[in-house]
This record gives sequence, C-alpha cells and structure tokens, in this order.
Amino acid sequence: MIDLHCHSYISDGALSPAEVVRLAHANGCTLLALTDHDHTGGLTEARAEAQKCGVRLINGVEISVTWRKRTVHIVGLDFDDGNEDLQNLLAEVRKGRLKRLEAIAAKLEKKGISGAYEGALALAANPEMVSRTHVAEFLIHAGHVRNKQQAFTKYLGDGKPASVQHEWAGLAEAVAAVNGAGGLAVIAHPMRYGFSATAKRNLFEEFKAVGGAAIEV
Repeated sequence: MIDLHCHSYISDGALSPAEVVRLAHANGCTLLALTDHDHTGGLTEARAEAQKCGVRLINGVEISVTWRKRTVHIVGLDFDDGNEDLQNLLAEVRKGRLKRLEAIAAKLEKKGISGAYEGALALAANPEMVSRTHVAEFLIHAGHVRNKQQAFTKYLGDGKPASVQHEWAGLAEAVAAVNGAGGLAVIAHPMRYGFSATAKRNLFEEFKAVGGAAIEV
C-alpha cells in the first residue's frame, strides 16, 4: 500500500511523526510521504522510524496557496528538505497563520465570542501551525457550536462572519520552490475546493504551465 498524503501533529494531525509511520506500517503501507501543512519539521523523526519499520519514506509537505482569491493546497513530494528557498517560503507562509488567527479572533470578538486567539493557540500542538481547525475546536469547547462542520458553516467558512481572506503563497511560487528543491508538485484533493468544471480546468492548465506534475485522485 502507498500513502502519499498524511499529517502528524507538526501541523493538524493527531499523532507524532513516528506514530504516523508505525500506524502506516501496521496497516501494510510500504511507501509513505509525511505531508504536514507548510512544515517539514516532522521528517527527521518520521525518517528514523521508517528505517526501523522497513517503510520507504519520501519527503513531503502541503503548501497553502492562494489562486484567484481562493485557497488551494499543493503537495510537494520527494524534495530536498534542506533547500533554503523552499524553507524560506514555508517560513513566510507559517507567519501568515498567526496574522490570520488575529483577524479571525477580532471578527469573533465582534460577534460576542472572546478568547479565540488564546484558545486556538492552546489547542495547537505546534502554535506555528495554528489553523481554522483549531479555532473550530475552540468554538466547540466553548459551547458556541456542536461540531466542526457547524463551526465552518456558521462562522469560519467562506463568506461567513469570521471568514478572513488571506494571501498565501502564489501558485507559480509554490511550484517553483518544490521543483527547485528537486521535488514534484501535486494539486491536493481537487474536488474539495467546490470549483466549477471551468475553474478546475483553469487551475489544472495553469498548474501544468508553471511546472506542476500531478493531481491527487
């Protein structure tokens, strides 16, 4: 079995990188990529565990990208994780997460919901990687919503009261960083963006034109 897209608690997963590798191995996985959001900090631990388990691990990352004012994700696979240009890009993207959280918390404050900034950070195993998922968890714990889906449909989703437009990396910029580090750039989960057939075709064509290699299916 092959799994080229999974996350650890370095970003928004529940398990450590080593635990992810052990679970994959226990389920028959022989080729694995750890693709945490905007961070490669779990690869060293994952690689060490993979060697123990006999799993082939390839470097991975899932980069947050803004394309035509919408957020899409580009997975990078099999790159040099010591590449300076790629690491600089990832660092810039991570800085944007805290800025977005500040803006989301301010909007929630106007709706009478306080403490979202501190609450979301407290729920993030890695504060550098705080996400809307952590805000959703805060809203659940604080009793404002019943589940994550309601958190997004009521507050955090596009066009909702606490939605924040944020500029992540550019599409060409992300693909160039992955390619420059010797990797392959892949469009992550294309059916999850809610794009029309025309928008998907435009994304795929532009992605291919700037050097993109593959699409998840």
